[in-house]
Amino acid sequence: MKKARTNTIKRIETALLLIGMLLLPAAMSHPARAASSAGDVILEDLADLLSQEEKNDLLSRGRSLAAKTGWDVYMVTTDDTSGREARDYAEDYYMAHYRQDDGFVSLIDMDNREIYLATSGEVIYYVTDDRRDDILDKAFDAISRGDYSGCIRAMLDGVDRARSAGVDSSHYTYNEDTGKVEYYTPPKAVTLPEACAAGLLGLISALGMNGIISSSYKKKGKKYYSAWSSPKKMKVK
Repeated sequence: MKKARTNTIKRIETALLLIGMLLLPAAMSHPARAASSAGDVILEDLADLLSQEEKNDLLSRGRSLAAKTGWDVYMVTTDDTSGREARDYAEDYYMAHYRQDDGFVSLIDMDNREIYLATSGEVIYYVTDDRRDDILDKAFDAISRGDYSGCIRAMLDGVDRARSAGVDSSHYTYNEDTGKVEYYTPPKAVTLPEACAAGLLGLISALGMNGIISSSYKKKGKKYYSAWSSPKKMKVK
């Protein structure tokens, strides 16, 4: 009886393990960004334009945005781009610091007297050309008044508004290196009926697999006992 109970427990454990393996891909495809860790946040004031109070405020805003989106948020000022244009400097900065593909750099470039917003990964689909122009217009209004903190803040707020506005299904990106046009495809959420169906399918598959394994063990057991145990018992008797 004890052996039969142990076999039953093992069968249940095997069934649950197989169900978990079948449900794992469905769970991973669910776009629950809030469950993932926040994106990376960097503020680097190389041009010494910001007060400590302004830095604290921008860092707080950056962390809030990173927590909502999971994107990397980088805020940079510089007075030396080593001969690079603002766009190249911002893109190089992201490539040198990024933790993931999705993120952006808000740059104040005092060397070239420019401001720039570099986007990467998923952010590209939210910050369209029109939205970028609007963001940079508001940022320029701030920096033209000498409000450097307000300039970066305008870029953060603009990216947040673009995220809230969502992605237009007709929007696409153009890869300058490959010439490939890519449309945004949002991740498909797993609905409750789909999850239940996946669970039922996993249970059926697990039970079926368990039946096959049990049947195989029984067959092996019969061969084992007929070849070795029976002769020994008969000999003792």
